Amino acid sequence: MAIEILENTLLKLLVRRGTNFDRQQIVLETGELGYTTDTKRLYVGDGVVKGGVVTGNKWAGSAAILTNLAPAVSGDYAYDTDNRCFKVLTKGTGSAANDWTTVSNLISAKDTTIVIDTQNRITVGKLSAGDIDYNALGSSLTLDPSNKVSLSSAISIDTVYQRDTGVTSYLSLPAKLKINAVDYTFPTTEPQPGTFLGYSTTDAALNPQLAWQVPKIVYSAVAPTTAALIPVGTITPYAGPISAAPYGWLNCNGQAVDATTYSDLLTAIGGQYGRNFINNTFNVPNLSSTFIHGFAPGTGAAESLGYQFPARGAGLSAQKTTLSAVGMNFIIKAFNGVTNPTLTVGGNLSATMRSPSDQVVDKTEISFNPLSGEITIRRATPGIKRYTAAGNHNFTMPNGISFVKFYVTGSGSVGDYRSGSAGSTAIGYLSAKPGTVFPIEVAAAPVWAASPGGKTSYIREPAAEGTSALVTAPGGPFGNPSTPATPTVAESNYLPTETILIQGGTGGIDTDDGGDEEDNGGAGYWGHAPAPGGGGGSHKNNPMAGFPSAGIVVFEWN
Repeated sequence: MAIEILENTLLKLLVRRGTNFDRQQIVLETGELGYTTDTKRLYVGDGVVKGGVVTGNKWAGSAAILTNLAPAVSGDYAYDTDNRCFKVLTKGTGSAANDWTTVSNLISAKDTTIVIDTQNRITVGKLSAGDIDYNALGSSLTLDPSNKVSLSSAISIDTVYQRDTGVTSYLSLPAKLKINAVDYTFPTTEPQPGTFLGYSTTDAALNPQLAWQVPKIVYSAVAPTTAALIPVGTITPYAGPISAAPYGWLNCNGQAVDATTYSDLLTAIGGQYGRNFINNTFNVPNLSSTFIHGFAPGTGAAESLGYQFPARGAGLSAQKTTLSAVGMNFIIKAFNGVTNPTLTVGGNLSATMRSPSDQVVDKTEISFNPLSGEITIRRATPGIKRYTAAGNHNFTMPNGISFVKFYVTGSGSVGDYRSGSAGSTAIGYLSAKPGTVFPIEVAAAPVWAASPGGKTSYIREPAAEGTSALVTAPGGPFGNPSTPATPTVAESNYLPTETILIQGGTGGIDTDDGGDEEDNGGAGYWGHAPAPGGGGGSHKNNPMAGFPSAGIVVFEWN
């Protein structure tokens, strides 16, 4: 039966329809359409796949949680309003978060260091110390414990220079300067000739105040041992250039000098050569191109300045004579200073200084002022120090002593069927400052069964410098030695002289050949055993009385 469709015929086409679940249960014929009434999607059959194939993907919408848009079809896309990005359904129905795959990302700085506005424009935001890499700071900046940028404790600079060379460009320093942990306040006035920057007093915060000062301790180059006996105001010719005049002496050229600085001189000569009270200065005598002469008896100051005397010949003749003259500077003593010489006592002498309160202070090898007290110089008391107990000890250089003589001996070996050998001995001198500590080791006595050979004695370098041996005295070898024990010394400033190296005597005499012979053992520097270092005797394959003792270390001085 055929249906005729005319030009003005209206047709209503209906496709197969049902729920999405119903669709998934049937196979649509090729070209057959199916519509899901719940998900509102159109599918076309291929005669194979149940439910057919979707005819097109769609915009699923937008949501903060995209799983709320399920069910969806693979290929549908949506906008994640929470993360501000587009996502596409790549698997499942969209009911699980991992069903959706991001296809566009939001560019973000993660923090406030970079700001991205709504139009994706990038600007620099707020930087913090925690966002600055340490390598970007250089040598003069650092990060403090709170990751804030600060100046380094040590700023390395090679030069300090002006920013420009203009006439008004100066290097400026602050009025206060901290050196280590001390604050210094600098003077605000200009320095005067002959002054230096020195300590003056302290401010309210007990910080040192610096001021321009003249030296308070004067060293005179004229008659240094009697400088205190030369009164202020004394004038003497000086053949050298005035620039080389001794400190505390002024050129007699009529110059004006400060009355406070040279108060001793003002007291001596007064203002008779000129006085300016406004500037607080006074003048020294002007002897330039001028002879000096003595006052006539009974006239005094009336003839002091500008008085002319005729030159006379020898005797009572009033005849004038021709004089020759040599130009020379005159200098005047301006300070009532005292020289401050020093005396250094060293070697093996000791020195003490007795104070006015009768307190005696040791000044050995220390520079001090001999004019400030009574000096006693004495020869050091001789002494001896002996170490015989096996083990480690410390020897301290005595007060006032720079050299000591030493004897270092190792222990001897025991005897068996052969007599024992003796330990070696080193004799020499040890040099160091008083109070220097030298570790020593005294050799232990041998043990017959366990360790019959002699042990070594040592003098070692001071502990602060290491543990190397300065003097080594080995003990006597056990058995039938081919070579005796031989001491050694190291090259060291502590050993200023040649050291005597004494080998230990060897034993080795057979005392078990069928007879009853016996032997005392090899002799060391101190003798046979039981003397320190002596080898043990033997008799018929057994040790004999006089078993070896420990080594010995001896120091003596005078």
